Amino acid sequence: MAKLKPNQFLLDGHLITELPILFQTEMVQSILEDRKTQTRRGKGLDEVNVNSYNWQLAHVGDVSYNDLPKRFGAFFYNLSDPKRVAFKPCPYGQPGDLLWLKETWAPLFDQDGEQFGIAHSTDTDIHPGPWEPSIHMPKSAARIWLIVEEIRVERVRDISEQDSKAEGVQELDFSSPHFPKFRDYNPQWARKTGGVPICKTAQKSFQTLWISIKGEDSWKSNPWVWVIRFRVLSKTGRPSNEAILAARHLVLGSQISNLPSHV
Repeated sequence: MAKLKPNQFLLDGHLITELPILFQTEMVQSILEDRKTQTRRGKGLDEVNVNSYNWQLAHVGDVSYNDLPKRFGAFFYNLSDPKRVAFKPCPYGQPGDLLWLKETWAPLFDQDGEQFGIAHSTDTDIHPGPWEPSIHMPKSAARIWLIVEEIRVERVRDISEQDSKAEGVQELDFSSPHFPKFRDYNPQWARKTGGVPICKTAQKSFQTLWISIKGEDSWKSNPWVWVIRFRVLSKTGRPSNEAILAARHLVLGSQISNLPSHV
């Protein structure tokens, strides 16, 4: 058996990987409110996104490439040069793996200087600041743990209305079933283009969210992205092995008995 990496462990004879993933505070809140079950990320796809229209997706899943062991990722071929291919391993694991959420945080100290707890980005009622950046959060401080349900690859502008809602965009309080209203995350951009700073569709709301984070040029270039669909396992720290195993059975179903054993 290959030596386990520090972020890997065996459970019921199967290998599970724990990986960090960063979220902004607003998206953390949407996860806590059970509005967000998807995220789109371009990490690891730089080569195919230099000119995304020059590449075509061929396959997403376990791939054996150049006689290397199988890895979960995306396989692309170049439309200008069909002999040119690219395999990109997914930096967010595969279905059944765990993601621990890195968010803005701060250690809490008592009057004697002893640490007694941790505040997270949405805990402004108990800690007004200062805050530590999410990139510095250790795994031991993570409260939100996710299990990966599905990973696919698509262009960011191909997102559907349903998936836009799953991205956690905020439906406004005065919205109604017949006249839905969603938050504009980039109202300055809306005013610049002559738009109204309220979005009539979740797709448009997601567009403003993407632009507010990645910039307008990124949206125009329509990059390839990983689409990670996840389920929340815990909002209070690392879940128990029993909870992880139960969630894996729900996520993988009958596939779990066909996964290779590592014991």
